[in-house]
Amino acid sequence: MNGHLTRFCHAWDITFTRSCPCQGNDNAHVEEKNNSVIRTFVGYDRHDTQAEEGLLNRLYLALHLMVNWFLPSQKLLRENGPGATSPKYTTRHRHHAHGCWHERMLQKRQRGVSWPSVRSWT
Repeated sequence: MNGHLTRFCHAWDITFTRSCPCQGNDNAHVEEKNNSVIRTFVGYDRHDTQAEEGLLNRLYLALHLMVNWFLPSQKLLRENGPGATSPKYTTRHRHHAHGCWHERMLQKRQRGVSWPSVRSWT
């Protein structure tokens, strides 16, 4: 946050909070996903017409399904340090498959509650 924004918020009695208290770079993980997903498909250009907005909304819906349900993801456990050969990641898993084994999901499956179909979201 720069000085101009700080003074504006202070003058208008706007309370500024962070999403992660005591951490200066609290949006790094969001920006990491923006770079790997959104910027890859949309690019860095400004899209501000209504026609582009409609197309982007349709694209985001499809991306949401693809990224959150079907693409495996990993989380970084630790980075390279001095003398380290490679960073360490968690095992890759699909979010859908990870959620299938959650205890509440297993209970719902036993009661006959089914997963929402992908077709109902599009």
